[in-house]
Amino acid sequence: MKHIISASRRTDIPHYYARWFQNRLKDGMAEFRNSFGGKGRASIKPEDVAGFLFWTKHAAPFHEILAILRADHRPYAFQYTMSMTHST
Repeated sequence: MKHIISASRRTDIPHYYARWFQNRLKDGMAEFRNSFGGKGRASIKPEDVAGFLFWTKHAAPFHEILAILRADHRPYAFQYTMSMTHST
């Protein structure tokens, strides 16, 4: 069964770690830490992943990676974090 990978919820991968993610795509595997402090490993090969959900405040550094995903017909979506300031 294919999985949807929710990436960068705790760390903004599109903003800060585009090269790291590109290397993971080449390797087909990614290591991660789970919410309970343990480590895991997951396949991110096309046959194992239905799509990616990226959490970010700034996706511009990720444009090259998105071109790679589009060329490979790999679905993705973004959850944008909006910052609001309150002035009095």
